[in-house]
Formats: sequence, structure tokens, C-alpha cells
Amino acid sequence: MHRGIRRALRPAIAVPPRVREVLLIAAPSLIAVWALAGFYGSLGPSLAAQVAGSDSTVLGGAALFALAASGALTLLLFHRTEPRRFALAGNGLVMIGVAIVLWSVTATSVAGFFVGTVIAGAGFGAGFQGGLRTIVSLAGPAERAGVISAAYIICYLAMGLPAILAGVLVVHSTVTRTAQEFGITVIALAAITAVGTIVSGRRTARQRALSPSLAQ
Repeated sequence: MHRGIRRALRPAIAVPPRVREVLLIAAPSLIAVWALAGFYGSLGPSLAAQVAGSDSTVLGGAALFALAASGALTLLLFHRTEPRRFALAGNGLVMIGVAIVLWSVTATSVAGFFVGTVIAGAGFGAGFQGGLRTIVSLAGPAERAGVISAAYIICYLAMGLPAILAGVLVVHSTVTRTAQEFGITVIALAAITAVGTIVSGRRTARQRALSPSLAQ
């Protein structure tokens, strides 16, 4: 009996072959949005303080709150959106939001910084939830736990490792330079997933058009 309990509690990580392609397409987006969250958690307050020219801890906390609250609100309002479309919209919002944040750092615009943060936060919520739902929808009931485990390993590594890397880079560089490098990487990862999602969607549509039985 004890062996059965231990076996049941043992983590199971498994990605069925039919899910692997979608996971590979979604992985850059999952990495991008969680790296963005890790960056805001580690260096967001310092970046907000530099843009505003203030040492206020409230301002720094407000940046992280704006990112998280925007993501949560997006999920509440649009959680019924078709997963692939939701993920694609999230990638676009992440690219736009991060680009505005990078501009605001150069222009020292507090308003631009928070507008970009809110947009990026909406992209975080949509990109993560849409990507995860797209992956899980292809897995069978008995396979979902393993697939979700694999996805969350990607997410948590993406949140933790880049945040540590950003902390190391800022010691040898500046907050602004680190933010620019981080932001450009996030935009590139989101763009890769957006292109992959569009190509995969068109291929699936062509296959369904050629084989009506696949649509049934």
C-alpha cells in the first residue's frame, strides 16, 4: 500500500508525440512572459525608480502590481477566447508593451512606463493562459498532468534563471542596458511564437480543408 502511495505522489512528466510540436511552438512564449515576470520581480522597482527619478518603494511595487493586475484582469475578461487566438493576441501585446517600456526608459516617461507595463501585463496573462490551454487541449485526460508539469517546469525556469542572470548583468552594466537587452530578448521570443502559431494554424486549416474527416 505504501509503495502505491509513493508511486502516486511521484511527479510524472510526459509529453505525448502529438503535443510536442505545439509545446515547442508555445515554449518561447511561455519563456518570454515568465522571464518578463521574473525581470519585473527582480529589477522592476529599480527600473521604475530610475525612470521616475525617485527612490520611492511604493512606485517600484506599483510597477509589479500593474503587471500582475493587468494579467489577472485580462484572464477574467477574455478567458473564453479561443486558446490559439488568445495566445497570439498575448504575444502581440507583449511585444507592444515591452517596446513601449523600452522607449519610456530612454525618454524617462513615467506614464509611458506604466502604460507599457499594463499592456505587457495583459500580454502576460493572455500569452500564458492561451499557450497553456492550446497545449493541454491536445492531451488526453490521463496525459494532462504530465503535460502541465512539463509546461510549468519551462515557466518556472524561465522566471527564475533570467532573473538571476539579470542580477548578474546589472552588476557589470547598468539597469537601463540590462533592461534593453532583456526587453529585446522577450520581444524576439514572443515574435517567434507568434510566427509559429500563425504557420501552424494555417497548416491545420489546410489539412482540414483537404481531409473533411479530420474536422468531424
